[in-house]
Amino acid sequence: MSPSRAFLFLIIINAASYVNAADLSVRLDAVVLPSGKVLHLELYRVLSPERKWDQQENIRRFKVSSPLPAAYIIGGVEPGQYALRGFVDEDGDGSLALYDNGRPSEPFGYSHSVARSKASLFFRHAIFDVDEGGGHIVFSIMGQEAP
Repeated sequence: MSPSRAFLFLIIINAASYVNAADLSVRLDAVVLPSGKVLHLELYRVLSPERKWDQQENIRRFKVSSPLPAAYIIGGVEPGQYALRGFVDEDGDGSLALYDNGRPSEPFGYSHSVARSKASLFFRHAIFDVDEGGGHIVFSIMGQEAP
């Protein structure tokens, strides 16, 4: 295949991928963001449901600040399985702080599948599907209540 044909082929493949991408609507359910703090959202594409959070591929990261929208829209999400993790960055370092036992020390939350009534620390419990029409999930910070 000539270089120009190979380049054209790659453009067509990339365009096809983009055509299948849709919006993921993340409803921020009673998330309280203290003044001057940032909510970090991390969208993971599922490589293996049995792997841990730190063994997954972090595909996209977002910073959301006050005033928080009722729903945060993530565009360009291809159909597949995903998990969402988020935390309020209290120490301002941009990463989720952990206690020595591995549990988060900053306010945090995870997505959870429709079959579960509450979030879980296990990655496999956070998985949800996005189809060609997009997806809708609810996200909340564990232990937070509506103001």
